[in-house]
Amino acid sequence: MSIRFAAQAEFHRAIARAKRLHMLAILKDREATVSELADTMGVTPVNVSQELAPLRVAGIVRTRRQGKMVYYRLAAPKILAACGLIAEAMGEIAAARATAASHNRFDRAFREI
Repeated sequence: MSIRFAAQAEFHRAIARAKRLHMLAILKDREATVSELADTMGVTPVNVSQELAPLRVAGIVRTRRQGKMVYYRLAAPKILAACGLIAEAMGEIAAARATAASHNRFDRAFREI
């Protein structure tokens, strides 16, 4: 397996949780601390820290320390663009499946006539 595909798989594993995607959306326009993320998401700071760890390891988020506070930010804005493209593709797939299911129902009904 090429290194490129392994790196892409690691990236997808790192973001493959709804809470992590939510964090990335929050970090789209601003930096945030663990406490700010927890308040915005309605979860505990411990949970946020656990979910941030894989994002840090994968290099998807970066940190900046200011005194005792650690601020998180996206490493690259294109990360959210990539997530948006995946969401669009999912929508297209869902629409195609719905259309196919509709045609299949029509075909079955027509054969029964």
